Amino acid sequence: MNRGKYIVLEGPEGVGKTTQIQELARRLQLAGLPVRLLREPDSQSDLTARALRQLTQDPRYPMNTNTEVLLYNAARSQSLQVIKKSVEQGIICLVDRNYLTTLAIQYYGRGDLPDYETINRIIAFAVNGVEPDLCIILDAPVPALRERLAQRSAGERFDSLDEAFLERVRAGYLWEAKQRGLPVVFATDSADAVADNIWQLVTK
Repeated sequence: MNRGKYIVLEGPEGVGKTTQIQELARRLQLAGLPVRLLREPDSQSDLTARALRQLTQDPRYPMNTNTEVLLYNAARSQSLQVIKKSVEQGIICLVDRNYLTTLAIQYYGRGDLPDYETINRIIAFAVNGVEPDLCIILDAPVPALRERLAQRSAGERFDSLDEAFLERVRAGYLWEAKQRGLPVVFATDSADAVADNIWQLVTK
């Protein structure tokens, strides 16, 4: 059995990850390839990961940034095992987000975790070597992100944060992409054009 692939689409909230991951899945399925869509860290098939993420998203449960980091990475540890098993079974796992979200939001966005090395050790412990075969960063200017977020219904903890926060998050993603050599796709073109750019990276 051939090994599958673990492919991640990352980027700030409102950049269009969900639309693009669904289109990528469609193209891969048309090519006759087995595909599974997941969101990290709340795998559809891991109840523990799902429950932990729901807790972090519920505004009834206020928590400090340290707690967010620990809970997200506990959920990540659970859901990555599902991804690892699926890839071993020959399935292409298309995953909405990975640990870069923790760095972008809790480290760069919140700005109250001064120890970059510690947060990366926590992430590495949770990831335990399960790294994506390809991680693509989608990017868009903050005004475009704000416009897209305004069209959504409110409810999740991070959807209504201010422009300065979104600027820090976006800058964090771009910095991490540069440091890690990750491809960046500008997401303000038409959805079809963005999908074509992603497809070129995936087919390589």
